This record gives sequence, structure tokens and C-alpha cells, in this order.
Amino acid sequence: MNCHETQELLHAYLDGELDVVSDVALAHHMDECPECAQAYHSQQALRAALRTSALAFPPPAHLQQRIRSAVRHASRTDTRARVWAWPWLRVGAALAAGVLLMWGVESLRPGPAPEDLLTQEVIAGHTRSLMATHLTDVTSSDQHTVKPWFEGKLPFAPPVQDWAVQDFPLVGGRLDYLGNRPVAALVY
Repeated sequence: MNCHETQELLHAYLDGELDVVSDVALAHHMDECPECAQAYHSQQALRAALRTSALAFPPPAHLQQRIRSAVRHASRTDTRARVWAWPWLRVGAALAAGVLLMWGVESLRPGPAPEDLLTQEVIAGHTRSLMATHLTDVTSSDQHTVKPWFEGKLPFAPPVQDWAVQDFPLVGGRLDYLGNRPVAALVY
């Protein structure tokens, strides 16, 4: 420790506010440095003089009464504020608990099965085609016309059956999407 650090820490040392390491280092420095030791003794003497000097005077008698009254008033006001806050705090906590409970129940509810989602997508695609009068992209009853139309639009050529003898004639086909992937939709 050097003289500059000692001068900065001297008041904390006098008040007993230093940690053990700094306290020991400062005491060791003052043992070796007569100027810092003199500054320490001067500060000690000044403190002693201020404690016993005529500058110290007793506080007025009414000051103690005013302080006690102010503390009582502040404590009553604080108690009223705390009592008023409790009902609203309980309401807020109950509301937060209700919201968390509803969120937890909703997150635990199982969603639809993957098969159900696929069925819903097929029905939604068919419904969209009927609403927009877009039942087919290629209109033909010839399977040799419909199957090649899908080439280049899909990574495979879908098998196109002729079921006209079972009373389901081929009307055509369209490109649709299931699971964000393009699929063939054959219309009979």
C-alpha cells in the first residue's frame, strides 16, 4: 500500500469499515511511514476534540417529540396503504392463476391425429375446387391425355384408371396440395 491509497482509506480505517486485508495492509504501512502515521493521529485527535467540544449541544426537547410523531404518522399511513393493497394483490394473483390454469389445460389437450389432418386437407382442397369452379386443370375422359399432363408437375406420373364400365367416367385431373406438397387429384 502507498501513501496515496492510505490517505484515501484513512477515514474508512478510523470508522472500522475496511475489510481485514486492507485493514492489516494500512496498519502495516502506517508502522513504516511516519507521515501517514501522523495523519492518522491528527484525525484521531480531531475526532476526540469534536466529541468533547463545546460545539456539541443537546437537541431541543420538542425535537424528539416531533420525530416520534412523524414516525408514528408514517407507520400508520404505510399500514393503511399495505392493507388497501392486499385485496387487489389477491385478486391479481387469482386472475393470473386462472389464466395459467386455462393455458395449461389448453396446451395439454391433444390435437387432431395426423390421419384426421390429412382427411381435412383432402376435403378442404375438394371444397376449394368446387367453390372456384376449378374442378379440373385438364378436362378429358382419355386416361392417355390426363396422365401425361401431370409429367413435370409432379415427381411421378399417377396411375389413371378407366372406370367408365363401373359408371364412373373420367372427367379430368387437377394439381392440388396436401401437406404443403403437390399431389394429383383425379376427377371421376
